[in-house]
Amino acid sequence: MKDIKIITNKRFQKEIGIYLEPIKSKFLKKNKNVTLLDFDFNSAKFKLDITEKISIYINIEIQNGYPFKKPFIKVNNINYFNYLKIEQNKLNEIGNKLCLCCNSILCNWYAAHTIYLLLNEVTENFKLKLRLLNRFYCKKITNQIFGTYIPIIEFL
Repeated sequence: MKDIKIITNKRFQKEIGIYLEPIKSKFLKKNKNVTLLDFDFNSAKFKLDITEKISIYINIEIQNGYPFKKPFIKVNNINYFNYLKIEQNKLNEIGNKLCLCCNSILCNWYAAHTIYLLLNEVTENFKLKLRLLNRFYCKKITNQIFGTYIPIIEFL
């Protein structure tokens, strides 16, 4: 792994350092689904394990002024905000009354937010998307096999 000193932003350097020494970090003891893959002077690449079989890759790029300016996030090389666009009625079906985009840490950014909090948010939002996808496929399969409504989806 590279030397952490190539990162010139002190705050970013400290946050990336947490992922270089996960055994010492009290944060990472709770959240073991994050792996730092690579970093540069203004960016870091992570692997997030959403489930045992599903992983996503996160690229976080800071801009001058970080932490006072929000970072840019790409998930599997696609802007993170594109993943947050979900119809509100779909979110209501699973009991989530809040718009994911409007309630994102990035939309409400301030200096106290950290990379750790961002990665937690991405993990939770992708688990939510996975739940919605499971419900969608359940409806399709139930309709194909039984041809009528059976309340299987209520258990997902």
